[in-house]
Parts: sequence; structure tokens; C-alpha cells
Amino acid sequence: MATYKSDIILIAGSGDFAFEAANFLSNKEKLNQIVLISKNEKIFNKYKKIISSFDIRDIENIDTIDSIFIEYNKILNHKLGHIQK
Repeated sequence: MATYKSDIILIAGSGDFAFEAANFLSNKEKLNQIVLISKNEKIFNKYKKIISSFDIRDIENIDTIDSIFIEYNKILNHKLGHIQK
């Protein structure tokens, strides 16, 4: 899990623990984005609108947690651009 200002981004893998964490954060209305680093059908089916996927094989391209937020902002801006059109 990563936080940026008041946003909570769940970085999740394939397990049930990740699904339960997503449910918990969603119920508390704290979950803004999920970055899937591996396939998780339960999360994908329930939270399609807030999911971004990241191939774990590209992990060496991440220098810091800041790069995750940069990618998050790019994805968010891209999604907002489609909504505004």
C-alpha cells in the first residue's frame, strides 16, 4: 500500500489477502487506485474502474515509490482526458 496526500493506492498481487485488503479499504472509502502486479481475477472483476496493471518483470524500471505516483498520475490524467471528451 502506498499513500500520496489523501490517496491510497493498493499495490496488489494474486492472493486472497490482496482482495481482502481491497475490500477493507473500499468499505472505509479510502481506496483510490489498485496497481496489479500479477493476475488477480477477484480484484479485477470487482474493481475494474480503478485498476492499473504493472508487469512485475519491469520492476527494475522503478527507482523509487515516487515513480509509482508518477505513473499513477499519468494513468489518472489519461482516464480524466477520456471522460472530458
